[in-house]
Amino acid sequence: MTMIRNIQLSIDGDPDQCESAQAQLLKLSGCDAVSVSKGNLDIRYELPLTTAATIVDFIDASGPGIVLNWRQRASLWLRYYQEAIFIENMNDETGWDSCVREIYVSRYRHRRHGRRDDRPRHWRKYDTRPEPD
Repeated sequence: MTMIRNIQLSIDGDPDQCESAQAQLLKLSGCDAVSVSKGNLDIRYELPLTTAATIVDFIDASGPGIVLNWRQRASLWLRYYQEAIFIENMNDETGWDSCVREIYVSRYRHRRHGRRDDRPRHWRKYDTRPEPD
């Protein structure tokens, strides 16, 4: 399962550095599209193949610096965390079905034997004859 993500990063550098960063990012596996406009890099990538942390590290290593204020840093940190959780959950073998099954089995085991219907007794009367006293 893949997830397409978009990220926009402000680049501090001349246009030649931005274009070289664009060319280098297109060689990175998982980066589908990279566009440069007014000092910003707009990047579309597939999450299991690459992450935002990899992209940011790749841009820092290739030359131009990324301009980040405190809000953008917090946003990037949250994105790193979300992507790490998503990738970790992709590799989890238990999955949703087994969790639901475990909850059902746990609830079923705590019921008294012979009682399978949780509705009140007067709702479970199927015949119309009155009960003997």
